[in-house]
Amino acid sequence: MSRSADAAGAVPAPGETLPSGGTSPAVTLTPVRRFRAARYVGPAPGGGSTAQFFEDDAGGKHLVKFQGNPQGLRTLVNDLTAGQVATYLSVPCPDVGVIDVDQWLIDGSPELRSRAPNAKGGLHLAIRDVPGVYTNPARTLIAQVEN
Repeated sequence: MSRSADAAGAVPAPGETLPSGGTSPAVTLTPVRRFRAARYVGPAPGGGSTAQFFEDDAGGKHLVKFQGNPQGLRTLVNDLTAGQVATYLSVPCPDVGVIDVDQWLIDGSPELRSRAPNAKGGLHLAIRDVPGVYTNPARTLIAQVEN
């Protein structure tokens, strides 16, 4: 999600007049983060998207939702859009982007193939793991609930 470049490849500054006569947008959006999967870690608990954890080639851990998940592509677009908007508004949230998962990584992970049978190599949604967020809060926090 970046600004459009002109024919020469230069990106106009916000408010600058474009060759078309209009002005460039006053908002600059950050590009979508891109990661490369290096290792399958395991399944994510719960949820209907059959999300899985992967480690990227820089050692970061991500919750990955595949394009072929039961909730459909719309869910991935919603998650990515929400992450981009939250980042733009400076709302604290994990990094959201896309991750390139090679087919050999899927083929070499029998547990992944059994849990996400529609998973195929390619670009998928990646949400940076925040330790403790993907556990079941009902079990871990129930003792702290007061009425």
